[in-house]
Parts: sequence; C-alpha cells; structure tokens
Amino acid sequence: MAGTFLPENVSLKWLWADTYTDVESLREINTVDGDGEEYVVPAFPELADRIYGFSERPDGQSKGEEWFGQAIEQGIQVNDGKYYREFERIYQYLRGDSQSIDITNVKVLGAVVTGTSEQLEVLKEMEQVRSSVFGVMVERF
Repeated sequence: MAGTFLPENVSLKWLWADTYTDVESLREINTVDGDGEEYVVPAFPELADRIYGFSERPDGQSKGEEWFGQAIEQGIQVNDGKYYREFERIYQYLRGDSQSIDITNVKVLGAVVTGTSEQLEVLKEMEQVRSSVFGVMVERF
C-alpha cells in the first residue's frame, strides 16, 4: 500500500489515482501572439470532477485499490449511463495492452492525509513528499 512510508501518527485518508490520458493538456504552454510576442499560458489547476482516487475500506483493510478497479469495471457495464464515456476512457487507460485492469499498475499521484500540525510537520523533510498544502484546519472546542 502507498501509505507504508508515512509516519505512524499520520493517517492516510485518500489516494489520487493517475487516470490521465492527456497529460500535456495540464502543462503550461509557451506560445506567440499575433504580434510575434512570446508569452506563457499558465497551467490551470485540475478541476475536482476530473480527479479520481480511492480510500481505505471502512474496516481498515488495504483493499481500496481493488474497490477502485471494480468501480471502473462496473461503470463500463452501464452503456447508457451518464458517465459511461469517462468510465470507458479510464478503463482503457488503466488496462493498457491487457485484457482487463491490473490494479497493481495504477499509479498514485497524491494523497490526502490527516494529523495535527505537529504530526504533519515531519512530512516536510521526507523525500517522497514533493509538495504539500495544508487544507482545512479545525480546532476542537
């Protein structure tokens, strides 16, 4: 499981799966305007409805990846479903040259973890962490 490198007091909540068939569309673009001036079109943040992933099972067993694969395979069974084309795109990408999805080939791009500020501070020094953002912080009363 991808969470095995995390410190014991940091909780893994969700993993962001690589389902991108067109990574180039996520990059900034160097271009030239009508006057011949070069400029950069910045990359836009990914929209939340295009980010897919999985979490741990409620019973704590590490089978989130299997659930993710099963959900994709179930989605392509509903040919007239609202999201059929998206399920089909992801299914084709994840299976590659295989007959079906091999969930062990799913790459993880990011993760959502929880803990106190002090518990999460240790992540800044870990080489596996390329970037981090503190999200919502809640103080209990």
